[in-house]
Amino acid sequence: MANAPRSNRMAPKPTVAGRVFGQPSTRKGILTWGRLMSRKTHELKDGITCIGRRPAKGEELPAIDNDIDLPVNEDILVGDEYMSRRSAMITSTGDGGFKLTFLHSANPVYFNGEERQTGESIYPNDGDQFKLGRTVFTFRIKKQEP
Repeated sequence: MANAPRSNRMAPKPTVAGRVFGQPSTRKGILTWGRLMSRKTHELKDGITCIGRRPAKGEELPAIDNDIDLPVNEDILVGDEYMSRRSAMITSTGDGGFKLTFLHSANPVYFNGEERQTGESIYPNDGDQFKLGRTVFTFRIKKQEP
């Protein structure tokens, strides 16, 4: 009995929305917030980025439910007392897109001026804004050069 030819391919790498993780995307997400003279910018990376207020001395940040086994990147911590410690999370969808999920907030959260609910997820576009506490974040998408 003849042996069937064996494939030289390795096992497939984990994917999210069709893109293999570890391969560069042609788009990158950027968040900006703050006033003109103190504007802050954060480049989003593959995986999860959490947004919340800076914990008070002695407080710990609550853990996040990472059920899709993506790397948790550094948190964006803002000195806004009206924001919860874990207000939102942004997940790279793997195809150059991002998903914004509102986790918990004692105060209303807004996306492009419309109030949103805890647990709601949105796929932001370039220029979309969301408000957590008193802080307004602007989402930007830049195309990367190959």
